[in-house]
Amino acid sequence: MNNIHASLFFVSLIVLILGLGSCTTDPIVIEIPAEAEMEDSLSIINIMETDLCETGVVSFEREVLPILVSSCAHAGCHDEASAQGLKILTEFETIMYHVSPNEPTFSSLYLAVSSDPVYMPPSPRVPLNEGQIQRIEEWIIQGAENTMCNTPCSSTDRSFNNDIFPLIQNHCIGCHQPNNALGGISLIDYESIANLAMSGDLLAAISHEVGYSPMPKLLNKLTDCQIGQIQNWIVEGAQNN
Repeated sequence: MNNIHASLFFVSLIVLILGLGSCTTDPIVIEIPAEAEMEDSLSIINIMETDLCETGVVSFEREVLPILVSSCAHAGCHDEASAQGLKILTEFETIMYHVSPNEPTFSSLYLAVSSDPVYMPPSPRVPLNEGQIQRIEEWIIQGAENTMCNTPCSSTDRSFNNDIFPLIQNHCIGCHQPNNALGGISLIDYESIANLAMSGDLLAAISHEVGYSPMPKLLNKLTDCQIGQIQNWIVEGAQNN
């Protein structure tokens, strides 16, 4: 390990040890020198998702739950310990207390995330985007069932804007934004995500490597295909494409 790699390793390790488990409004951005980019130990992998949902069916496990846990079910809001407003949004059973199947406009959960102005997540936190709100609405219209099927995925689809950023938005941004930077890490835009990706920390955390806090928190591990998308994007230089 050369001096640049060694320095980067210890800086990243210190950030993870001191930051994980705490919140700050001042995200830490790690500048990655060009010479210190990841070793050529990764390669392109080809994985297709299996056990897919039927066409048009929204997966609660893979689409709705990650959005709610990332954006709502964290310390101080709607995790089990905090339960603000007596709302716990960490699992299907507790989420259903706030959902009327087939009727989004009678579901307090949907009204909270789609109101104008937005009621949840509260300002100044980043609100759900239009696509996320639409998936929650479609899931409720379909009967708000505990669907656990997988969504279509090919690891060869690795566009930052079409594949990687939506994945990060649904699973990570709720805990890693300027107003809630868990571990001092913000993943709000391309630059911050690319920095973490090229340091090796992003892939290590989502792969649950030893010595890293497994991400995303309170959720199942990303599928092999989703991890493959991120790995392939990194291998090709983590481009803003």
